Amino acid sequence: MYFFTSDTHFGSEEILKRENRPFNSMEEFENSIIDIWNSQAEKTDIIYVLGDFVNYNKNHKEKWRESLKLAKRINAKLILILGNNEQRIIDECCSGNFEEFKEICVNSGFFDVKFDDFIEFNDKKFYLNHFPRNFKQNYINLFGHTHRTTGLWKPFGMNMGCDLNHFYLFSQEEIERLLKDKTLYWDSDKDNNLLGKTSSVIENIEQYRDPILAKNILEEDFIGFYPREFFVFDNFSSFGLIMDGEFYPTVEHAYQSGKFVDSAPEIADQIKKCLSAHDAQKIAFANRDRQAPNWDEIKVEYMEKLLRKKLEQNPYVKQKLLQTKDFIICEDSPKDSFWGIGENRDGQNALGKLWMKLREELK
Repeated sequence: MYFFTSDTHFGSEEILKRENRPFNSMEEFENSIIDIWNSQAEKTDIIYVLGDFVNYNKNHKEKWRESLKLAKRINAKLILILGNNEQRIIDECCSGNFEEFKEICVNSGFFDVKFDDFIEFNDKKFYLNHFPRNFKQNYINLFGHTHRTTGLWKPFGMNMGCDLNHFYLFSQEEIERLLKDKTLYWDSDKDNNLLGKTSSVIENIEQYRDPILAKNILEEDFIGFYPREFFVFDNFSSFGLIMDGEFYPTVEHAYQSGKFVDSAPEIADQIKKCLSAHDAQKIAFANRDRQAPNWDEIKVEYMEKLLRKKLEQNPYVKQKLLQTKDFIICEDSPKDSFWGIGENRDGQNALGKLWMKLREELK
């Protein structure tokens, strides 16, 4: 039998206050959790902890080794999926050596330590990872990281945070029941849908990109053009940047120009001087046959460089990025299933993932 949980953050009293956990001390919390887990899982069972078993940050660095040893008190086989707190330990205490950290964990009572994992039960495929942004298509994704903030459900999977299940483990039977209930009841419940439509597939997505306008759209012909709160992450937004000594009015100018810097510099220069990001994109598309032959191989790396420049050179962009906290950042374009989520809302969201990567580095 599989069991799942995440984000216990053993070793720091701060988590009890931050998450409003009903325990008077970390010792009480640890003892209660161990009793609960041992009442659910037997020696032959497997418990996946999807990250942040221990707490390790700039204010709490001293108790992680002691906290890891709690694993010896757990009856079942404990498999740890790395969270951001464990990654900090690897970087700061193990010189970036994953195997060294894994050995410490195994000696402390863990059965195994992994970056992620793929499992199957009840004819369903599951992907296990700490970060929801790393979700995989065609899998039910089980994740942690966001604690209570984003709730249990996501279109791509479920949050295994311990705070969301009264500190009990999620069993595979419980997950199967929740998935069944979701299909039978909640997916079709009118109070759980957006504007009478299922939340997983919204028809005519362009109409509903701004929920503030949705009510008006239903009542009359209405076209809204005021930018939304986090428009700054859009490549068309007017935040200029300097890249390799050249100024570009937007990231879109710089990205489209980058396709031709080596293969057709005259086109790159023409794009750089375009009056709008739309024109820059249009010229680039019209000259696809002259772009760098390896562009598809390097485009994500190049985009990351551009976003870093935009972030470094525009303080307002940094301010807005930090305001997103741990929410998933999504390029909700219905037209692009690589950089965005595409028409069926199942795209790769590569642009959103880059912004979340940069945000994690700011913490």
